[in-house]
Amino acid sequence: MKNFFYTLIAFLVLTNINAQIKKPVTWTSKVEKVSDTEFNLVMNATIEEGWHVYSQFTPEDRPLPIVLEFKNQKGNYELVGKAKESPYKKQFNADFGVDEYYFEKKFTLIQKVKITNPKVGKILLNVDFQVCKDGCINDNKDFSFAIPVIETAAVITPAVDTTKVAPATIVDTTKTEVKATTETAAKVAPKKEEKKGLWTIFFLAFL
Repeated sequence: MKNFFYTLIAFLVLTNINAQIKKPVTWTSKVEKVSDTEFNLVMNATIEEGWHVYSQFTPEDRPLPIVLEFKNQKGNYELVGKAKESPYKKQFNADFGVDEYYFEKKFTLIQKVKITNPKVGKILLNVDFQVCKDGCINDNKDFSFAIPVIETAAVITPAVDTTKVAPATIVDTTKTEVKATTETAAKVAPKKEEKKGLWTIFFLAFL
């Protein structure tokens, strides 16, 4: 019901407001690198004098809060927590009997994201908000954040299972060759001694 009254007021004054000020809020944006795959999407808003914008943390049954809608999130990036924002003002509205959380003059929104698709290239975002003065109007802003090229290895790092790798077997060929030589010499030596003994016996018998 309370949201209905805000909408009704906005409808009644919308024509007059648009004739005087079309865009009470102007925006700038930038991308800040946090790590190889994480970035901060920064949105700075400047509000015309006398106007105010309601925080995204505005409780239910209050004026309409800021809503961030990401257009191409699936399969491309993940949101790291909820968007952070500048400190807001809190004031009780006696007309509607509710607390209002709002910004005046300027505020900043910062959404941290983690890239999961290195080919994403850009992040598309729409910010929907309510701006009020004597009455309220709903407005929105589209953003396109350019994301720098990311190395594939930074996004996907394959794990190496070292438990299945068998240790290398080192064969000492030097010992094998020495052993073979020794065995060969041992087999050849008796034959020479045996041949020499037969000739000695033959010579003595001849004499």
